[in-house]
Amino acid sequence: MFTQLIAHDKEVYDIHFSKERNIFASVGADGSVRQFDIRDLQHSSVQYETERGRPILKLAWNRKEPNTSLLACIEM
Repeated sequence: MFTQLIAHDKEVYDIHFSKERNIFASVGADGSVRQFDIRDLQHSSVQYETERGRPILKLAWNRKEPNTSLLACIEM
């Protein structure tokens, strides 16, 4: 089964799953970091948005503290 997610308004540049396997996040050209739960793909939550919609290129979960949901991102 395939599901098409509609969340970002522009291209998606990066996606990563957290240590909690049901959660993943994505970033893209619309300047937002979005978090998803594969158990409910009807919704996503915006974790961060850049000023003036500057693109975000990369993201990563905190590897030092795997029990936290801290994300790092790099914007253009």
